[in-house]
Amino acid sequence: MVLLVAALRETYTHPFRKGDTQFTFSVPRFAFDKKTLIAATTGLLFGLHPLHVESVAWISERKDVLCGLFFLLALLSYTKYAEASDEKERPEYFNRDYLFTAGFFILALLSKPMAVTLPAVLLVLDWHLFERIRSFKTFRAAFVEKLPFFGLSLAFSLVSVLSQRSGKAIISMEHTPHSVRFAVAAETIFSYMGKMVLPVNLVPFYQYPKDVSLLSPKYLVFIVLAIGVSAACLAVMKKQKVLLAAWGYYLITLLPVIGIIQVGFQAKADRYTYLPSLGPLLIIGLAAAWVHEKTTREGKGILGPVATVATAALIILMSYATVKQIGIWKNSLVLWNYVIETKSEKSAIAYYHRGIAYYDLRQLDLAIQDYSRAVSLKSDYDEAYNNRAVAYNEKGEPDLAIEDFNKDISLNPHYKIYVNRGNAYLSEGLWDKAEEDFRKSIELNPQYYGGYNGLGMVSYLKGQYDMPLKISPERSI
Repeated sequence: MVLLVAALRETYTHPFRKGDTQFTFSVPRFAFDKKTLIAATTGLLFGLHPLHVESVAWISERKDVLCGLFFLLALLSYTKYAEASDEKERPEYFNRDYLFTAGFFILALLSKPMAVTLPAVLLVLDWHLFERIRSFKTFRAAFVEKLPFFGLSLAFSLVSVLSQRSGKAIISMEHTPHSVRFAVAAETIFSYMGKMVLPVNLVPFYQYPKDVSLLSPKYLVFIVLAIGVSAACLAVMKKQKVLLAAWGYYLITLLPVIGIIQVGFQAKADRYTYLPSLGPLLIIGLAAAWVHEKTTREGKGILGPVATVATAALIILMSYATVKQIGIWKNSLVLWNYVIETKSEKSAIAYYHRGIAYYDLRQLDLAIQDYSRAVSLKSDYDEAYNNRAVAYNEKGEPDLAIEDFNKDISLNPHYKIYVNRGNAYLSEGLWDKAEEDFRKSIELNPQYYGGYNGLGMVSYLKGQYDMPLKISPERSI
């Protein structure tokens, strides 16, 4: 919006007369130069694109917006630093703009580790925009200049990987080998680009594909296409450096979330395109500037109205798609209903999370149905067994709850599950079995209060059998 307002730099003036009085009617007239048009188009698409709804509408992913803010501020600060360095024979390291760049980079990393790619992006800018890299010697100087940034990237990457590993979110190589990851990554690169051009079938969860082969035609074509696009950008590098720069930026910024280190069971996510999309959108902005230049030439007048109508239609359609996509995030029930109804291949995770939504609404029967559907699709889904057991227990069916807790413990002998099963045993009056589970929970985690509370309840009940009993098992989230 700021860019659009800034573009209103000229005024169209038309005099007219009413009776003996002459008036002057003035309206602003668009006066886009090429750079402003490219920036305005890229910014408008970035702000309106439905692919970015997830990063804004989902409160847990507002970190994308925060990270993006500091990432772009770091680029702006570096631009000042690089331009000032061009005026000197030797760059002045650790000056104000350099330190501002480092500060914004740290804030971006603290917002979301995806910002670890900034040092590589700065090198791309050094090569294309600022032309500070013209030989191996100048590349070495630029790289040495970025060493503190690469050090920060490495430190935050290690912390992020260790954190995800401790939470058991990283998928092992035995489950998903390298060949599968590279095949899915190649497909994902172009899937995102397709959704940038035609944003349809956007869903909050994309199930990881099954039966993936690196040599299957479905994935081999994307690998060949990735190599082909890279080769084409290299071939026209001397005439159109911007194509290789935009393609490189896109691949670099996607690298942390492309699936080489697989976190979770999703193949991709719309939120992962928040910063990487700037590369392809910039190319669209360049194309818009080219069309504008062609339509404003003498003899091309008919193309001007056509381009204007097409632009207006694009903005209206994209705005409609974005508003519609925002509606999907109204609440958990609406969101997971949409996922289940949209995806042809049913997802255990989608049913599991819709079950949580039903449970929170106290619709226990519907919650149990969805948990049952989840375990039918994924037989080792321990969280679904636990949640279904909790729902059974609240319905007054502790025998079914104990059966599910038994299955859950066989899959994942977690200390909280022992407490939950102990509480179910208390509901059945099986105090000795309950005490055994509470002691097992304490053995697994002496710091967890649930086991001690359960033991206290058992001791109390063994002395006073007619006292009321309140059971509060814990649902997985």
